[in-house]
Amino acid sequence: MRAGILTDRCPAKKQLGITYIEIMAVVTILSIVAIVAMPNLASNDHRKLDLAAAEVAQAIRFARIESMRTHIPYGVIVNKTNNDVKVYRLLSGTGTYDVYHPVDKKKYILNLKTDAVTAGVDLLDYSINYQGIYGSRPSLAFNEYGNPKYYQSGGDHMLNASATITLSYSGETRIISISPMTGRVAVQ
Repeated sequence: MRAGILTDRCPAKKQLGITYIEIMAVVTILSIVAIVAMPNLASNDHRKLDLAAAEVAQAIRFARIESMRTHIPYGVIVNKTNNDVKVYRLLSGTGTYDVYHPVDKKKYILNLKTDAVTAGVDLLDYSINYQGIYGSRPSLAFNEYGNPKYYQSGGDHMLNASATITLSYSGETRIISISPMTGRVAVQ
């Protein structure tokens, strides 16, 4: 009897390990998660483009609001070669690039190729045409009323039609348009 008591007190040791069925269940669950996540990873391309378009539109809106607030012409200049958009103010007829971003307090320059969030987005084209001036200009300025105008020694020139800035990324495009009379900015 004594031997029976000892065997009751020392149960047999359990084997620790993973069964084939448990491994297959984990692999199946991970496969399902990966399949669900794949479309989300692929759809990030358009988000980068949307964010870049929103950043450019916000720079234009900022220039317009600052023009109305300070009664000094502000604007943006688009540079396809450098792939950037700079906010400037007009002092004595000369563009001064000493405008600072209201949040990060750095000079308000958006470089679409090198900024971490917009890296790889191309500034594809722009069309900024003013009455009485031949050809498209890279500069879009606003007067103290928020109207888009081009300042030249001979006077002020209104936009002919909506100004546009076109961005591209991974085969998709976004167009930022600026209304000729009101300066309203929209992203399409």
